[in-house]
Amino acid sequence: METHLLHIRDIDEEAGQDLTRLQSSVTPLRWARALKYHRHDDRLRCLGAGLLLKRVLGVERDEDLSYGPYGKPLLAASFVPCGANKAGSRRHFSLAHGGDYVILVTHDSPVGVDIEPISPEHDETFLRDWTAREAILKLTGEGFQRDPLSIDLNTAPYTLEYHLFNSHVYCIAV
Repeated sequence: METHLLHIRDIDEEAGQDLTRLQSSVTPLRWARALKYHRHDDRLRCLGAGLLLKRVLGVERDEDLSYGPYGKPLLAASFVPCGANKAGSRRHFSLAHGGDYVILVTHDSPVGVDIEPISPEHDETFLRDWTAREAILKLTGEGFQRDPLSIDLNTAPYTLEYHLFNSHVYCIAV
């Protein structure tokens, strides 16, 4: 398993405050999605996801990705990611963004990740529970089609790995 974190201010610095400089670094669909956001930080998080997909997995074209029935991004069957052991091998990945960070986790089996900033409204204990539920929903590909509160974390058949990083909590589900 590999974990890659990107601080959104690093994206700003790389772009020199001119996000159009990043257009060729992400797929056209990712670029169009980023432009739909009104808030600058939301655009940075969206672009950060695209940057990590390209830098870590080698995703350069929209066709390199496919999507599950509820929108979970997957590597296209014909795509061989960077670092693949042999032709045809596939890496599973999960993307999340929250607060100041974008995170990409890759694994040889299905994986899900979520990250959230600690705040006065949401302390570490609450966020451990929430990020675990969302990571499981991402792993299964169900997303919010399923009520997160329907997941019993005590009996869930997944390995959950919790991390505290720069006032953010993230959980990886495998």
